[in-house]
Amino acid sequence: MMEIRLNPIGSAVALVMRGGASVFGDERGFVVGPDGFKGWDDGVSFRSNRADRPTGHGQFHDRGFMDARVVTISGHAFAGSAQELDSMRWKLTGFLSDGEKGRITVDHLGSTTWADCDVTDVKFEVLAADATVARFQISLVCVDPRRYGETRRFGAGDMVFHRGNAHASPIITVSGSVPSGGYVVWADGGKHFRVLVPLVAGRPHVIDMATGYIMVNGSVVPAAGGDGRVWTIPGGRRMQHTVSSASGSASISIAVKDTWI
Repeated sequence: MMEIRLNPIGSAVALVMRGGASVFGDERGFVVGPDGFKGWDDGVSFRSNRADRPTGHGQFHDRGFMDARVVTISGHAFAGSAQELDSMRWKLTGFLSDGEKGRITVDHLGSTTWADCDVTDVKFEVLAADATVARFQISLVCVDPRRYGETRRFGAGDMVFHRGNAHASPIITVSGSVPSGGYVVWADGGKHFRVLVPLVAGRPHVIDMATGYIMVNGSVVPAAGGDGRVWTIPGGRRMQHTVSSASGSASISIAVKDTWI
């Protein structure tokens, strides 16, 4: 059994769609067809600016970047009455109709993964003479093509990992009191990220390794970072993290989401 939930970001109200042989013929609601869920478990295409070698074979290497993920869900809507089917129509065609961001969450084969999405197309066609069955299709684009799962939490010195197959960006929280001199977060391989602003007790720094932003109480601290670069944790790898400071004391905790492509 597969369950797909679509909801606007920040809303607990979701459109629920189910797939699997067991639901056909004995369940009302949105039922995904046997080949009606496409683009979720696939890889995505890459783009780059590779140039041909003018006096040699092949091309010059250039780093590739993933395109957005395109997901299509199609199947049938089964209702107990024409009024119920009409309500299902308006719920589907009204999903993210104001252009807001949504989230798709998929429960399948014992795991739950999710991604943020936008709607690009919706179709709803009534089929039965009694207006209780319709064919539907909704197309989504996930501008971040990665799929996310469980958030794993670690302390200083732990071997940090995730169970996905892509590179995951950790969130590092630094707590304690470092009145002057700043501090440095270290990771395996000599990776380091230096923070220049003081660390105040009760006001932890949250470092987002996806962006390099340092936040205190949800607000970005300007000009807080020094030398060093952000890093990711590859799928299947384990990395240890520590923190050092010139004065005072600091401790860290790390959160990382299972990240899939």
